Amino acid sequence: MSRKTRSRFAPFALLIGLTCTICAQNSKSSSSPPARPAPAPARPAQSGQPSRSQRQSSHGQPVQGRQVQSQESFPRGPQPGQSRVEHLDSPNAAHTLHELNAQRSHMSGINRAPIPVGAVSLRENGMRAVAAPDGRRYEVRSDGSVATFRHGGTVATFRPDGTPRLIQVQGMTIAHGQHQEGHFEAQLAGRERVVGWGSHGGYVERPLPRGDGHYVQRTYILGGRQTTAVYRTFDYHGITLAHYVPDRRYSREFYDWAARPWPAHLHYRWGFRDQAWAAPYRHHFNREYRDFAAWLADYLLVTTLWQGQAEAAGVSYADLGGTFYVAENSDPYTGQDAANSNSGQAAVYADPVELPPTEPIEEQIRADQKALAEKAAAPSSTQEADLKPVFLDPAVKVYFVNSQVFTHDAQGDCTLANGAVLFLPVPAQPGADTVDVVVKHSLQGQCAIGSTVPVGVRALQEMNNWFVPNVNKGTQTVLANIENGSVLKGPVGSSFIAQEGQPSATLTTDAVGEIVNQEERAKSVEQTVTGEAASGSNPK
Repeated sequence: MSRKTRSRFAPFALLIGLTCTICAQNSKSSSSPPARPAPAPARPAQSGQPSRSQRQSSHGQPVQGRQVQSQESFPRGPQPGQSRVEHLDSPNAAHTLHELNAQRSHMSGINRAPIPVGAVSLRENGMRAVAAPDGRRYEVRSDGSVATFRHGGTVATFRPDGTPRLIQVQGMTIAHGQHQEGHFEAQLAGRERVVGWGSHGGYVERPLPRGDGHYVQRTYILGGRQTTAVYRTFDYHGITLAHYVPDRRYSREFYDWAARPWPAHLHYRWGFRDQAWAAPYRHHFNREYRDFAAWLADYLLVTTLWQGQAEAAGVSYADLGGTFYVAENSDPYTGQDAANSNSGQAAVYADPVELPPTEPIEEQIRADQKALAEKAAAPSSTQEADLKPVFLDPAVKVYFVNSQVFTHDAQGDCTLANGAVLFLPVPAQPGADTVDVVVKHSLQGQCAIGSTVPVGVRALQEMNNWFVPNVNKGTQTVLANIENGSVLKGPVGSSFIAQEGQPSATLTTDAVGEIVNQEERAKSVEQTVTGEAASGSNPK
Protein backbone atom coordinates (compact mmCIF):
# COMPACT_ATOMS: atom_id res chain seq x y z
CA MET A 1 0.00 0.00 0.00
CA SER A 2 1.39 3.42 -0.90
CA ARG A 3 1.96 5.84 1.92
CA LYS A 4 -0.20 8.52 0.41
CA THR A 5 -3.09 6.13 0.01
CA ARG A 6 -2.92 4.74 3.50
CA SER A 7 -2.70 8.20 5.03
CA ARG A 8 -5.95 9.07 3.30
CA PHE A 9 -8.14 5.99 3.22
CA ALA A 10 -7.07 3.45 5.83
CA PRO A 11 -9.61 0.87 6.74
CA PHE A 12 -14.65 11.12 12.53
CA ALA A 13 -17.61 14.28 11.77
CA LEU A 14 -15.53 18.19 12.93
CA LEU A 15 -12.36 20.44 13.68
CA ILE A 16 -9.98 23.18 14.28
CA GLY A 17 -3.89 25.04 12.58
CA LEU A 18 -3.90 28.59 12.79
CA THR A 19 -1.84 28.76 9.59
CA CYS A 20 -2.62 31.65 7.29
CA THR A 21 -2.83 33.39 10.59
CA ILE A 22 -4.30 31.86 13.70
CA CYS A 23 -7.40 30.13 14.38
CA ALA A 24 -7.95 27.35 11.41
CA GLN A 25 -13.13 21.72 13.85
CA ASN A 26 -24.24 9.81 20.27
CA SER A 27 -23.47 8.18 22.83
CA LYS A 28 -20.00 6.89 22.22
CA SER A 29 -19.64 6.33 18.49
CA SER A 30 -16.19 6.13 17.09
CA SER A 31 -17.16 5.59 13.49
CA SER A 32 -18.35 9.07 12.57
CA PRO A 33 -16.69 11.92 14.44
CA PRO A 34 -16.70 15.29 12.75
CA ALA A 35 -13.55 15.01 10.85
CA ARG A 36 -8.30 23.78 17.49
CA PRO A 37 1.01 27.39 26.37
CA ALA A 38 3.12 29.51 27.22
CA PRO A 39 3.77 33.23 26.81
CA ALA A 40 3.04 34.66 23.39
CA PRO A 41 6.01 35.86 21.37
CA ALA A 42 7.23 39.40 21.24
CA ARG A 43 6.15 39.55 17.61
CA PRO A 44 3.63 37.13 16.09
CA ALA A 45 4.35 35.90 12.61
CA GLN A 46 2.41 37.06 9.59
CA SER A 47 -1.35 37.19 10.04
CA GLY A 48 -1.14 36.16 13.65
CA GLN A 49 0.53 32.90 12.67
CA PRO A 50 2.96 31.55 15.28
CA SER A 51 6.53 31.28 14.10
CA ARG A 52 8.25 27.92 13.70
CA SER A 53 9.74 28.21 17.19
CA GLN A 54 6.28 28.70 18.68
CA ARG A 55 4.73 25.47 17.45
CA GLN A 56 4.05 22.19 19.16
CA SER A 57 6.22 19.16 19.57
CA SER A 58 5.64 16.05 17.49
CA HIS A 59 3.70 14.50 20.36
CA GLY A 60 1.07 17.21 20.24
CA GLN A 61 2.37 18.57 23.57
CA PRO A 62 3.17 22.26 23.75
CA VAL A 63 6.89 22.80 24.10
CA GLN A 64 7.80 25.06 26.99
CA GLY A 65 7.70 28.68 25.86
CA ARG A 66 5.84 27.98 22.61
CA GLN A 67 2.46 29.12 21.47
CA VAL A 68 -0.18 26.55 20.53
CA GLN A 69 -1.06 26.65 16.86
CA SER A 70 -4.78 26.35 16.21
CA GLN A 71 -6.36 24.69 13.21
CA GLU A 72 -7.97 27.48 11.29
CA SER A 73 -6.75 29.86 8.65
CA PHE A 74 -7.10 33.50 9.64
CA PRO A 75 -6.95 36.81 7.72
CA ARG A 76 -3.67 38.58 7.41
CA GLY A 77 -2.91 40.90 10.27
CA PRO A 78 -0.52 43.86 10.49
CA GLN A 79 3.14 43.25 9.85
CA PRO A 80 5.01 45.09 12.61
CA GLY A 81 8.73 45.55 12.39
CA GLN A 82 8.97 44.84 8.65
CA SER A 83 9.46 48.41 7.46
CA ARG A 84 11.82 51.30 8.18
CA VAL A 85 11.14 52.91 11.57
CA GLU A 86 11.48 56.57 12.51
CA HIS A 87 11.55 57.33 16.25
CA LEU A 88 10.03 60.69 17.15
CA ASP A 89 11.38 63.10 19.74
CA SER A 90 9.14 64.14 22.62
CA PRO A 91 7.52 67.22 21.00
CA ASN A 92 6.73 65.34 17.77
CA ALA A 93 5.54 62.30 19.73
CA ALA A 94 3.14 64.46 21.73
CA HIS A 95 1.87 66.14 18.56
CA THR A 96 1.32 62.78 16.82
CA LEU A 97 -0.57 61.38 19.83
CA HIS A 98 -2.73 64.49 19.95
CA GLU A 99 -3.66 64.06 16.29
CA LEU A 100 -4.36 60.35 16.68
CA ASN A 101 -6.58 60.86 19.70
CA ALA A 102 -8.43 63.66 17.97
CA GLN A 103 -9.24 61.23 15.17
CA ARG A 104 -10.33 58.58 17.69
CA SER A 105 -12.80 60.80 19.55
CA HIS A 106 -15.63 59.91 17.17
CA MET A 107 -14.84 56.17 16.99
CA SER A 108 -16.37 53.30 18.96
CA GLY A 109 -15.18 50.36 21.04
CA ILE A 110 -11.50 50.23 21.89
CA ASN A 111 -10.88 52.92 19.27
CA ARG A 112 -12.75 55.55 21.30
CA ALA A 113 -10.38 55.44 24.29
CA PRO A 114 -7.30 57.66 23.89
CA ILE A 115 -3.93 56.13 23.20
CA PRO A 116 -1.76 56.56 26.35
CA VAL A 117 1.31 58.75 26.50
CA GLY A 118 4.47 56.98 25.38
CA ALA A 119 7.33 56.77 22.93
CA VAL A 120 6.12 57.07 19.32
CA SER A 121 7.65 55.75 16.13
CA LEU A 122 6.50 55.93 12.51
CA ARG A 123 6.70 53.14 9.96
CA GLU A 124 6.86 53.25 6.18
CA ASN A 125 3.57 51.34 5.96
CA GLY A 126 1.76 54.20 7.70
CA MET A 127 1.51 52.54 11.12
CA ARG A 128 2.25 54.42 14.33
CA ALA A 129 3.79 52.44 17.18
CA VAL A 130 3.25 53.67 20.74
CA ALA A 131 5.14 52.23 23.73
CA ALA A 132 3.56 53.27 27.04
CA PRO A 133 5.69 53.39 30.20
CA ASP A 134 3.62 50.61 31.82
CA GLY A 135 4.67 48.12 29.12
CA ARG A 136 1.63 48.34 26.87
CA ARG A 137 2.38 48.50 23.14
CA TYR A 138 0.02 49.77 20.45
CA GLU A 139 0.28 49.70 16.68
CA VAL A 140 -2.15 52.22 15.26
CA ARG A 141 -3.31 52.70 11.68
CA SER A 142 -3.07 56.07 9.99
CA ASP A 143 -6.78 56.68 10.73
CA GLY A 144 -6.19 56.22 14.47
CA SER A 145 -7.69 52.73 14.84
CA VAL A 146 -5.76 50.13 16.82
CA ALA A 147 -4.30 47.30 14.74
CA THR A 148 -2.31 45.47 17.44
CA PHE A 149 -2.08 45.58 21.23
CA ARG A 150 0.61 43.88 23.32
CA HIS A 151 1.25 43.66 27.01
CA GLY A 152 3.50 41.04 28.53
CA GLY A 153 2.44 37.68 27.11
CA THR A 154 -0.78 39.06 25.62
CA VAL A 155 -1.10 39.79 21.90
CA ALA A 156 -4.35 41.05 20.35
CA THR A 157 -5.19 42.24 16.85
CA PHE A 158 -8.25 44.28 15.95
CA ARG A 159 -10.15 45.19 12.82
CA PRO A 160 -10.52 48.87 11.84
CA ASP A 161 -13.99 48.95 13.45
CA GLY A 162 -12.49 48.00 16.81
CA THR A 163 -13.78 44.43 16.92
CA PRO A 164 -11.27 41.76 17.96
CA ARG A 165 -9.74 39.57 15.31
CA LEU A 166 -7.28 37.49 17.34
CA ILE A 167 -6.37 37.31 21.03
CA GLN A 168 -3.50 35.22 22.39
CA VAL A 169 -2.78 34.77 26.08
CA GLN A 170 -0.96 32.00 27.87
CA GLY A 171 -2.93 28.81 27.37
CA MET A 172 -5.65 30.24 25.13
CA THR A 173 -6.17 31.56 21.59
CA ILE A 174 -9.42 33.29 20.60
CA ALA A 175 -10.31 34.27 17.05
CA HIS A 176 -13.28 35.97 15.41
CA GLY A 177 -14.46 36.05 11.81
CA GLN A 178 -15.60 39.18 10.06
CA HIS A 179 -19.12 38.72 11.51
CA GLN A 180 -17.58 38.02 14.94
CA GLU A 181 -18.04 34.27 14.65
CA GLY A 182 -16.07 32.88 17.54
CA HIS A 183 -13.47 30.14 17.72
CA PHE A 184 -11.15 29.30 20.62
CA GLU A 185 -8.49 26.81 21.60
CA ALA A 186 -7.60 26.24 25.24
CA GLN A 187 -4.50 24.31 26.30
CA LEU A 188 -5.06 22.74 29.71
CA ALA A 189 -2.88 20.75 32.08
CA GLY A 190 -1.70 17.29 31.08
CA ARG A 191 -1.80 17.94 27.31
CA GLU A 192 -5.59 18.24 27.34
CA ARG A 193 -7.03 20.65 24.77
CA VAL A 194 -10.52 22.08 24.39
CA VAL A 195 -11.46 23.57 21.02
CA GLY A 196 -14.79 25.29 20.48
CA TRP A 197 -16.79 27.20 17.87
CA GLY A 198 -20.37 28.15 17.11
CA SER A 199 -23.01 27.22 19.68
CA HIS A 200 -21.25 24.75 21.98
CA GLY A 201 -19.63 22.94 19.05
CA GLY A 202 -16.09 21.62 19.31
CA TYR A 203 -14.08 18.84 20.88
CA VAL A 204 -12.09 17.81 23.93
CA GLU A 205 -8.75 16.14 23.20
CA ARG A 206 -6.81 14.02 25.70
CA PRO A 207 -3.62 11.95 25.34
CA LEU A 208 -4.36 8.26 24.88
CA PRO A 209 -1.90 5.86 26.56
CA ARG A 210 -1.33 3.63 23.55
CA GLY A 211 1.59 2.62 21.36
CA ASP A 212 4.42 5.13 21.19
CA GLY A 213 2.66 7.95 23.03
CA HIS A 214 1.56 9.82 19.93
CA TYR A 215 -2.12 8.84 20.23
CA VAL A 216 -4.90 11.19 21.32
CA GLN A 217 -8.62 10.74 21.76
CA ARG A 218 -11.18 13.41 20.85
CA THR A 219 -14.77 13.72 21.99
CA TYR A 220 -16.70 15.89 19.53
CA ILE A 221 -19.95 17.80 19.83
CA LEU A 222 -21.79 18.65 16.61
CA GLY A 223 -25.47 19.48 16.31
CA GLY A 224 -26.01 18.32 19.88
CA ARG A 225 -24.55 14.87 19.17
CA GLN A 226 -21.44 13.46 20.83
CA THR A 227 -18.96 11.24 18.98
CA THR A 228 -15.50 9.95 19.85
CA ALA A 229 -12.49 9.12 17.69
CA VAL A 230 -8.80 8.24 17.93
CA TYR A 231 -5.96 10.08 16.20
CA ARG A 232 -2.22 9.74 15.93
CA THR A 233 -0.12 12.90 15.95
CA PHE A 234 3.02 13.54 13.94
CA ASP A 235 5.33 16.45 13.21
CA TYR A 236 5.36 18.39 9.94
CA HIS A 237 8.02 21.11 9.83
CA GLY A 238 7.34 22.02 13.45
CA ILE A 239 3.53 21.83 13.15
CA THR A 240 1.71 19.04 14.97
CA LEU A 241 -0.77 17.30 12.67
CA ALA A 242 -3.32 14.63 13.54
CA HIS A 243 -4.07 11.50 11.50
CA TYR A 244 -7.42 9.76 11.97
CA VAL A 245 -7.12 6.13 13.10
CA PRO A 246 -10.05 4.10 11.66
CA ASP A 247 -12.18 1.99 13.97
CA ARG A 248 -13.10 -0.44 11.18
CA ARG A 249 -11.30 -1.99 8.21
CA TYR A 250 -12.53 -3.77 5.11
CA SER A 251 -11.58 -6.93 3.31
CA ARG A 252 -10.11 -7.36 -0.17
CA GLU A 253 -13.46 -8.83 -1.18
CA PHE A 254 -15.23 -5.59 -0.34
CA TYR A 255 -12.81 -3.38 -2.31
CA ASP A 256 -13.05 -5.68 -5.33
CA TRP A 257 -16.85 -5.45 -5.18
CA ALA A 258 -16.79 -1.64 -4.70
CA ALA A 259 -14.79 -1.24 -7.92
CA ARG A 260 -17.45 -2.97 -10.05
CA PRO A 261 -20.47 -1.23 -11.66
CA TRP A 262 -23.78 -1.38 -9.84
CA PRO A 263 -27.03 -2.66 -11.43
CA ALA A 264 -28.64 -0.35 -13.97
CA HIS A 265 -31.25 2.20 -12.86
CA LEU A 266 -30.25 2.00 -9.20
CA HIS A 267 -31.52 4.91 -7.09
CA TYR A 268 -31.43 5.74 -3.40
CA ARG A 269 -34.28 7.11 -1.29
CA TRP A 270 -32.45 9.47 1.05
CA GLY A 271 -33.89 9.75 4.55
CA PHE A 272 -33.37 13.52 4.74
CA ARG A 273 -35.24 14.52 1.61
CA ASP A 274 -38.39 15.78 3.34
CA GLN A 275 -36.58 17.98 5.82
CA ALA A 276 -36.79 21.72 5.24
CA TRP A 277 -33.04 22.33 5.16
CA ALA A 278 -32.65 19.99 2.18
CA ALA A 279 -35.16 21.75 -0.08
CA PRO A 280 -32.61 23.71 -2.16
CA TYR A 281 -30.50 20.60 -2.76
CA ARG A 282 -33.15 17.91 -3.18
CA HIS A 283 -33.07 17.88 -6.98
CA HIS A 284 -29.39 16.87 -6.99
CA PHE A 285 -29.99 13.62 -5.14
CA ASN A 286 -32.71 12.27 -7.40
CA ARG A 287 -30.30 10.48 -9.70
CA GLU A 288 -29.07 7.08 -10.71
CA TYR A 289 -25.94 5.68 -9.02
CA ARG A 290 -23.71 3.72 -11.32
CA ASP A 291 -21.23 2.56 -8.67
CA PHE A 292 -20.14 2.82 -5.06
CA ALA A 293 -17.99 5.93 -5.63
CA ALA A 294 -20.89 7.87 -7.18
CA TRP A 295 -23.16 7.08 -4.23
CA LEU A 296 -20.42 7.78 -1.68
CA ALA A 297 -19.69 11.18 -3.25
CA ASP A 298 -23.32 12.16 -2.67
CA TYR A 299 -23.24 10.73 0.85
CA LEU A 300 -20.30 13.02 1.67
CA LEU A 301 -22.11 16.02 0.15
CA VAL A 302 -25.23 15.24 2.17
CA THR A 303 -23.22 14.95 5.36
CA THR A 304 -21.37 18.24 4.97
CA LEU A 305 -24.55 20.07 3.92
CA TRP A 306 -26.42 18.81 6.96
CA GLN A 307 -23.58 19.77 9.27
CA GLY A 308 -23.46 23.22 7.69
CA GLN A 309 -27.16 23.71 8.36
CA ALA A 310 -26.81 22.33 11.90
CA GLU A 311 -24.06 24.85 12.61
CA ALA A 312 -25.82 27.80 10.95
CA ALA A 313 -29.40 27.25 12.07
CA GLY A 314 -29.40 24.67 14.83
CA VAL A 315 -31.04 22.01 12.65
CA SER A 316 -31.71 18.77 14.50
CA TYR A 317 -30.02 15.56 13.41
CA ALA A 318 -31.17 14.30 10.04
CA ASP A 319 -31.48 10.67 9.05
CA LEU A 320 -28.90 10.50 6.28
CA GLY A 321 -29.59 6.85 5.57
CA GLY A 322 -32.22 5.35 3.28
CA THR A 323 -32.90 2.47 0.90
CA PHE A 324 -31.85 1.45 -2.60
CA TYR A 325 -34.43 0.81 -5.28
CA VAL A 326 -34.53 0.24 -9.04
CA ALA A 327 -36.42 2.62 -11.34
CA GLU A 328 -35.92 2.93 -15.09
CA ASN A 329 -36.90 6.59 -15.01
CA SER A 330 -35.45 9.23 -12.73
CA ASP A 331 -37.38 9.80 -9.55
CA PRO A 332 -38.09 13.54 -9.37
CA TYR A 333 -39.18 14.68 -5.94
CA THR A 334 -42.93 15.16 -5.65
CA GLY A 335 -43.37 15.52 -1.91
CA GLN A 336 -45.29 12.25 -1.70
CA ASP A 337 -42.92 10.91 0.92
CA ALA A 338 -43.55 13.81 3.29
CA ALA A 339 -46.14 11.87 5.27
CA ASN A 340 -43.56 9.19 6.03
CA SER A 341 -40.81 11.61 6.98
CA ASN A 342 -39.49 11.16 10.48
CA SER A 343 -38.68 14.86 10.58
CA GLY A 344 -42.30 15.78 11.19
CA GLN A 345 -42.08 18.46 8.50
CA ALA A 346 -44.21 18.80 5.43
CA ALA A 347 -42.66 18.87 2.00
CA VAL A 348 -40.81 22.09 1.37
CA TYR A 349 -39.93 23.52 -2.01
CA ALA A 350 -37.16 26.00 -2.70
CA ASP A 351 -35.13 27.37 -5.57
CA PRO A 352 -32.49 24.78 -6.49
CA VAL A 353 -28.92 25.37 -5.41
CA GLU A 354 -26.27 23.89 -7.65
CA LEU A 355 -23.74 21.68 -5.90
CA PRO A 356 -20.18 21.23 -7.12
CA PRO A 357 -19.63 18.48 -9.69
CA THR A 358 -19.16 15.12 -8.03
CA GLU A 359 -16.78 13.74 -10.70
CA PRO A 360 -13.58 14.90 -8.92
CA ILE A 361 -14.83 13.38 -5.67
CA GLU A 362 -15.73 10.13 -7.41
CA GLU A 363 -12.36 9.92 -9.16
CA GLN A 364 -10.58 10.44 -5.86
CA ILE A 365 -12.63 7.70 -4.20
CA ARG A 366 -12.11 5.22 -7.05
CA ALA A 367 -8.34 5.76 -7.05
CA ASP A 368 -8.07 5.19 -3.32
CA GLN A 369 -10.37 2.17 -3.39
CA LYS A 370 -8.32 0.57 -6.16
CA ALA A 371 -5.11 0.90 -4.16
CA LEU A 372 -6.75 -0.35 -0.98
CA ALA A 373 -8.05 -3.41 -2.83
CA GLU A 374 -4.45 -4.40 -3.49
CA LYS A 375 -3.31 -3.70 0.09
CA ALA A 376 -6.31 -4.68 2.21
CA ALA A 377 -4.20 -7.03 4.29
CA ALA A 378 -1.43 -4.48 4.94
CA PRO A 379 -0.52 -3.55 8.52
CA SER A 380 -1.80 -0.46 10.29
CA SER A 381 -1.75 2.76 8.30
CA THR A 382 -0.59 4.70 11.33
CA GLN A 383 3.02 3.58 11.19
CA GLU A 384 5.46 6.48 11.20
CA ALA A 385 6.30 6.04 7.51
CA ASP A 386 2.62 6.32 6.56
CA LEU A 387 1.94 9.61 8.34
CA LYS A 388 2.34 11.88 5.34
CA PRO A 389 0.36 15.14 5.23
CA VAL A 390 -2.59 14.80 2.88
CA PHE A 391 -2.07 18.25 1.37
CA LEU A 392 1.20 17.09 -0.20
CA ASP A 393 -0.61 14.33 -2.12
CA PRO A 394 -1.35 15.43 -5.72
CA ALA A 395 -4.18 12.86 -5.93
CA VAL A 396 -6.16 14.54 -3.13
CA LYS A 397 -7.87 17.60 -4.53
CA VAL A 398 -11.30 17.80 -2.83
CA TYR A 399 -11.75 18.96 0.76
CA PHE A 400 -14.93 19.26 2.81
CA VAL A 401 -14.78 22.05 5.40
CA ASN A 402 -15.54 20.58 8.81
CA SER A 403 -15.21 23.62 11.09
CA GLN A 404 -14.78 27.37 10.94
CA VAL A 405 -11.89 28.62 8.83
CA PHE A 406 -11.20 32.36 8.94
CA THR A 407 -9.50 33.53 5.78
CA HIS A 408 -9.84 36.24 3.12
CA ASP A 409 -10.71 36.61 -0.54
CA ALA A 410 -10.37 39.53 -2.94
CA GLN A 411 -13.13 41.44 -1.07
CA GLY A 412 -11.55 41.05 2.39
CA ASP A 413 -12.05 38.81 5.40
CA CYS A 414 -14.42 35.88 4.95
CA THR A 415 -15.33 32.64 6.72
CA LEU A 416 -15.69 29.05 5.58
CA ALA A 417 -17.66 26.57 7.65
CA ASN A 418 -19.48 23.27 7.42
CA GLY A 419 -21.17 22.97 4.06
CA ALA A 420 -18.27 24.43 2.08
CA VAL A 421 -16.38 22.31 -0.46
CA LEU A 422 -12.86 23.27 -1.57
CA PHE A 423 -10.67 22.28 -4.50
CA LEU A 424 -6.87 22.20 -4.22
CA PRO A 425 -5.42 22.76 -7.72
CA VAL A 426 -1.83 21.88 -6.77
CA PRO A 427 -0.36 20.34 -3.60
CA ALA A 428 1.16 22.54 -0.94
CA GLN A 429 4.88 23.20 -1.15
CA PRO A 430 6.74 21.19 1.52
CA GLY A 431 7.14 23.36 4.58
CA ALA A 432 4.41 25.83 3.55
CA ASP A 433 1.99 27.03 6.24
CA THR A 434 -0.84 27.79 3.81
CA VAL A 435 -2.03 26.87 0.35
CA ASP A 436 -4.48 28.57 -2.02
CA VAL A 437 -7.73 26.68 -2.64
CA VAL A 438 -10.80 27.37 -4.80
CA VAL A 439 -14.22 27.53 -3.12
CA LYS A 440 -16.50 25.14 -5.04
CA HIS A 441 -19.48 25.43 -2.70
CA SER A 442 -20.30 27.52 0.35
CA LEU A 443 -23.36 28.59 2.29
CA GLN A 444 -24.78 32.10 2.26
CA GLY A 445 -22.53 34.58 4.02
CA GLN A 446 -19.37 32.51 3.57
CA CYS A 447 -16.48 33.08 1.17
CA ALA A 448 -17.85 33.45 -2.35
CA ILE A 449 -18.16 30.41 -4.59
CA GLY A 450 -15.39 30.53 -7.19
CA SER A 451 -13.08 32.65 -5.05
CA THR A 452 -9.50 31.66 -4.28
CA VAL A 453 -8.57 31.82 -0.60
CA PRO A 454 -5.56 30.80 1.51
CA VAL A 455 -6.19 27.98 3.99
CA GLY A 456 -3.81 26.65 6.61
CA VAL A 457 -2.29 23.25 6.02
CA ARG A 458 -3.38 22.06 9.45
CA ALA A 459 -6.97 22.93 8.59
CA LEU A 460 -6.68 20.85 5.39
CA GLN A 461 -5.36 17.90 7.40
CA GLU A 462 -8.38 18.19 9.72
CA MET A 463 -10.69 18.23 6.72
CA ASN A 464 -9.20 14.92 5.65
CA ASN A 465 -9.80 13.69 9.19
CA TRP A 466 -13.46 14.42 8.51
CA PHE A 467 -13.43 12.81 5.07
CA VAL A 468 -11.98 9.39 5.96
CA PRO A 469 -14.32 8.45 8.84
CA ASN A 470 -17.34 9.62 6.89
CA VAL A 471 -16.26 7.39 4.01
CA ASN A 472 -16.19 4.56 6.54
CA LYS A 473 -19.62 5.51 7.85
CA GLY A 474 -21.02 5.63 4.31
CA THR A 475 -19.49 2.23 3.65
CA GLN A 476 -21.21 0.85 6.75
CA THR A 477 -24.52 2.32 5.52
CA VAL A 478 -24.20 0.47 2.20
CA LEU A 479 -23.23 -2.80 3.88
CA ALA A 480 -26.14 -2.51 6.30
CA ASN A 481 -28.51 -2.10 3.33
CA ILE A 482 -27.08 -5.23 1.75
CA GLU A 483 -27.33 -7.26 4.93
CA ASN A 484 -30.95 -6.14 5.44
CA GLY A 485 -32.07 -7.56 2.10
CA SER A 486 -31.66 -4.53 -0.16
CA VAL A 487 -32.04 -4.73 -3.94
CA LEU A 488 -28.31 -3.96 -3.94
CA LYS A 489 -26.34 -7.18 -3.53
CA GLY A 490 -22.78 -7.36 -2.32
CA PRO A 491 -20.34 -8.95 0.15
CA VAL A 492 -21.59 -9.71 3.65
CA GLY A 493 -19.31 -9.72 6.67
CA SER A 494 -16.53 -7.87 4.85
CA SER A 495 -15.75 -5.36 7.61
CA PHE A 496 -14.05 -5.94 10.91
CA ILE A 497 -13.14 -3.97 14.01
CA ALA A 498 -9.72 -2.30 14.11
CA GLN A 499 -8.56 -2.40 17.71
CA GLU A 500 -6.07 0.43 17.26
CA GLY A 501 -8.90 2.85 16.51
CA GLN A 502 -11.15 1.90 19.42
CA PRO A 503 -11.60 4.76 21.93
CA SER A 504 -10.98 4.25 25.63
CA ALA A 505 -14.15 4.45 27.70
CA THR A 506 -12.20 6.00 30.58
CA LEU A 507 -11.26 8.99 28.41
CA THR A 508 -14.72 9.60 26.99
CA THR A 509 -15.88 12.81 28.60
CA ASP A 510 -18.83 15.17 28.97
CA ALA A 511 -17.56 17.35 26.16
CA VAL A 512 -20.48 19.78 26.28
CA GLY A 513 -19.71 20.74 29.89
CA GLU A 514 -16.01 21.21 29.24
CA ILE A 515 -16.61 23.23 26.07
CA VAL A 516 -19.12 25.50 27.83
CA ASN A 517 -16.67 26.09 30.70
CA GLN A 518 -13.94 27.13 28.28
CA GLU A 519 -16.38 29.28 26.31
CA GLU A 520 -17.03 31.25 29.49
CA ARG A 521 -13.31 31.48 30.16
CA ALA A 522 -12.73 32.75 26.61
CA LYS A 523 -15.36 35.47 27.10
CA SER A 524 -13.70 36.55 30.34
CA VAL A 525 -10.24 36.62 28.73
CA GLU A 526 -11.55 38.68 25.81
CA GLN A 527 -13.22 41.20 28.11
CA THR A 528 -10.05 41.55 30.15
CA VAL A 529 -7.80 42.07 27.14
CA THR A 530 -10.08 44.50 25.31
CA GLY A 531 -10.62 46.40 28.56
CA GLU A 532 -6.88 46.69 29.07
CA ALA A 533 -6.38 47.83 25.47
CA ALA A 534 -9.05 50.51 25.90
CA SER A 535 -7.85 51.82 29.27
CA GLY A 536 -5.53 54.49 27.91
CA SER A 537 -4.95 57.73 29.77
CA ASN A 538 -5.55 61.03 28.02
CA PRO A 539 -2.25 62.61 26.95
CA LYS A 540 -1.53 65.97 28.55
